[in-house]
Amino acid sequence: MPLLKQAIAKITLLLCPTTPSSRINAASHDADQGVFMHDCSRQDKVDARLVHLHLRHLSRQRSTIMLLDHHSRQFVLHLLDQVPDMTLATMRPDGYPQATTVSYAHDGLTLYVGVGLGSQKACNIQSNHKVSLAITRPYADWRHIQGLSMAATARIIDDLEETQHASGCLLRRFPKIKEMMQGTGALPWAGVVFLHITPSVISVLDYEQGFGHTVLYDVA
Repeated sequence: MPLLKQAIAKITLLLCPTTPSSRINAASHDADQGVFMHDCSRQDKVDARLVHLHLRHLSRQRSTIMLLDHHSRQFVLHLLDQVPDMTLATMRPDGYPQATTVSYAHDGLTLYVGVGLGSQKACNIQSNHKVSLAITRPYADWRHIQGLSMAATARIIDDLEETQHASGCLLRRFPKIKEMMQGTGALPWAGVVFLHITPSVISVLDYEQGFGHTVLYDVA
């Protein structure tokens, strides 16, 4: 049986045992109050309680935010160097999030993206600067997943000096842009605006440290 099926089977046995002497008739979970109730035998209640406590422990671990230290910062920068694309989520005026794959360049932890002047992403950011993004390095299997997700703010660059810096970063990372687009030798690029993205919280995924290993960092 695949590992995933085995894990699901174990959790199912703990939450819903099928022994002749016990039977779960009803279950309810109140996440806000932390209540987990079962109409079942004493042993079933103990097993369910242990699972619930374990899930609460994992939730508390993931909600703990640490300051981004030098070692973790280098890990983040290494991933940014390796992965040229990210999924950028912005908020539409109708309240729906919009997720789009975009290429980016970075200077330290500052990310730069070029988007269409009249694109939905640009319109979304003009009305709401809050964005989320995800970056994942290619992997052979789940044991080697490494990636980042960030809570960040984005703004459209309107300063000439910063526009030059952003375009320079993108051209150095993607030199073939000059072959694919006309007018990249002058600023601003025709029909393009640049985004300046600043992370505030970074979630680092490193499954090589263990399945589901995630650490939250505050970017001071």
